[in-house]
Amino acid sequence: MTLGAAVSWALGNVANKIISRDSQVTGISLVVWSALVAIVPFFACSLLFEGVDVIRESLLAVSNRTMWALVYLALFATIFGYAAWGYLLGRYEAWRIAPLSLLVPVVGIISANLLLGEALSGEQVVGAFMIVFGLLLNTFSGFFSFARWGRG
Repeated sequence: MTLGAAVSWALGNVANKIISRDSQVTGISLVVWSALVAIVPFFACSLLFEGVDVIRESLLAVSNRTMWALVYLALFATIFGYAAWGYLLGRYEAWRIAPLSLLVPVVGIISANLLLGEALSGEQVVGAFMIVFGLLLNTFSGFFSFARWGRG
């Protein structure tokens, strides 16, 4: 499943780059229209695996916190996030911005801490620093080249 997810992400990025480059489709319209495709299969799977009673109970027990989480996920994380990603894919080479997708879990845990008050474990903090450090090292690897520094 992990390999399938990676292949799906890669193919989606290629398709997004082609669509963004070769047409007048904006990132936001691409995200919104493609999100409509998932509604029917997700609803069908929910009916199949959970049933009508669980769906009804879940809808009746929705809290304000759940609604705010839904608004955040729908508007900011999905529409803004993927529209910005599509814009970057259309403007720059994929190899330049693909490593930035590693920031997704870092932004997620920081957002959960700041917005929801969730505690971060030591492992999460160390992992986030390792990801950011690795990205900085990868992005500015030419700057950190010791051979270049030795030339004077």
